[in-house]
Amino acid sequence: MKLILLTPNADPTIDLGQELAAYVSMLLPQVPDIEIGHAVIDRGPLRLETDDDVLAAAPEIVRKAGSLARKGADAVIIDCMSEPGLTEAQRSVRIPVIGPRSAVLAAAGGVPVTFVRDEAAARQALAEGARLLSLSSTGLTGLAALLQATLGVRVLDPLPVAFREAVRRVRIRL
Repeated sequence: MKLILLTPNADPTIDLGQELAAYVSMLLPQVPDIEIGHAVIDRGPLRLETDDDVLAAAPEIVRKAGSLARKGADAVIIDCMSEPGLTEAQRSVRIPVIGPRSAVLAAAGGVPVTFVRDEAAARQALAEGARLLSLSSTGLTGLAALLQATLGVRVLDPLPVAFREAVRRVRIRL
């Protein structure tokens, strides 16, 4: 099973080697033939910092998802909580395209999710009655485990949730 993490910026110097290895280790017990790759869009913003950046990245996500599908990817995971181009990419290819925010909301099973960026925001959300927390960015690798250990509550990490959803969807299609 070949899953591709697609980062919606055009910076070819991004190195996610350690993170990808961690996702492979996480999924290997359930998916012995797992292969996880990484791609970036060919054109567009170097970083997504504004709504205009998200809009500019969307058509490039659609194009790249199509290219990855033609090259044999079984699923594509968009590496951004803004999910640029998600709906359009899902409509344009025959493989699952997963958005991390959508995957978190699906995993929550109807429980309201509060998105947090750091421990202070998590503590405030809990004080205000939050029932389920998720990281607000895919770039916060490792923070969910730290918050869980520190605060004693469940915190969803969007990319692992999205990878598990990709595996589930690929298996449904087989």
